[in-house]
Amino acid sequence: MADEFARINKELSKLEDYMPCIKDLRAKQKEIDGLKILVNDSLEEKEMRDLAAQELQLRLEEERNIQYMLLQSLLPKDDADARDCILEVRAGMKGMPRRGDGSLKLWI
Repeated sequence: MADEFARINKELSKLEDYMPCIKDLRAKQKEIDGLKILVNDSLEEKEMRDLAAQELQLRLEEERNIQYMLLQSLLPKDDADARDCILEVRAGMKGMPRRGDGSLKLWI
């Protein structure tokens, strides 16, 4: 029971890192929903609908940015992420690299 509690607590602490971003995303989605109502409301003045449509485009872009940040934060971290490395592999003759043809290059 104690092991399970510790495991769940550890998972919860990992999720708490994502909560501010998720809250921002939900708030942005509520703003977008309200703007969509204004844009689609035929009783509103044309100027108001146009202004809401412009604002809606800005909010949609902000929503995409928040989604991107959230997805980036959810990707598993790797020690090699911080390193700069390009690996180029070229096929050699019949699948075997020949000596001195530069078929395997590594730039660091």
